[in-house]
Amino acid sequence: MAKALKAHIWDMDGRQSVVLDADDLRKTVNKNLGFSDEDRFRNVTNIARMARFVHDAGGIAIVACIAPLQSMREAALEIMGEFNSYWYFLKCGEAERIRRDSRGLYAAFSRGEIKGLTGMDAPYDPLLGGTTINTETIELGFVCQTIRYPHSWPRSVYIGRWSPFHNGHKAIIDKSVAAGEQVLVLVRRSHDDYSVGKRVEMIRAVYEDELSVCVEPFPDVKAVCIGRKVGYEVRRYDMPDDIEGISGTKVRAMIDAGDEAWRKFVPPEVAEVIG
Repeated sequence: MAKALKAHIWDMDGRQSVVLDADDLRKTVNKNLGFSDEDRFRNVTNIARMARFVHDAGGIAIVACIAPLQSMREAALEIMGEFNSYWYFLKCGEAERIRRDSRGLYAAFSRGEIKGLTGMDAPYDPLLGGTTINTETIELGFVCQTIRYPHSWPRSVYIGRWSPFHNGHKAIIDKSVAAGEQVLVLVRRSHDDYSVGKRVEMIRAVYEDELSVCVEPFPDVKAVCIGRKVGYEVRRYDMPDDIEGISGTKVRAMIDAGDEAWRKFVPPEVAEVIG
């Protein structure tokens, strides 16, 4: 299912995702871990850290892992922090699990060759929160369509240089956030005082705790072309007088002149990034 979801995200959004499969990872980075509660705890938290690395790099991590104890899940959530994460419990009956078992674990368990098999002689805590999916009754394609993942909702798009990101920029983006919209901020490649990476860093710092805002670099834009009515609208915001006069050019000029008053025109997070 993880592999099918990866293909679905690519088909629907054109975004690459990373599947973190616990079985594969046990053959590589987690190959020194066994199946004691302590080793399983380390296995789950190691994978959570990998998922966090993928997220922090702007990607989507799909984790295929058994996390049998609630303490493991809570530790994983603490590692992943406040970014969008969704938990799904894939449910099916014992007979179907045995039929699907390509590794022969259930057969080995029935012969007494192994112990500690989750769902048999090893516990599986009830899922607190998240979504349960009965994979015996729901088709794979339908499951992929119902699973939520970052950037899978309609969103408002803002394209700009944001050099630097100032309070005027924040005011217009905050309107969409307040309206409950998902926001995609595209940072243009341009020859300004700040690199694309630095400008992305500024905006992400401002909206670090706002899960509805996604910030991505974008090639420079020559024109925004509006064709036939295709389901989206074009908005123009009129700013209040105290914000209307703010511009990146003005802020940069103040910085170059050594005028510390520039700090009041940008969010404090941006001032910290600039230094």
